[in-house]
Amino acid sequence: MIVWINGPFGGGKSALSAELLRALPGAVVPQKEKTCRTPASTSCC
Repeated sequence: MIVWINGPFGGGKSALSAELLRALPGAVVPQKEKTCRTPASTSCC
């Protein structure tokens, strides 16, 4: 399962990610810079 968390700065995305890591054994949080950069883009999504 992939859970993609999106939202504004300060919206609690990191806190939610930390809670999901605690709740879901084996879960991982990949680095966004490595997962959504396109060749023509220098910033994430």
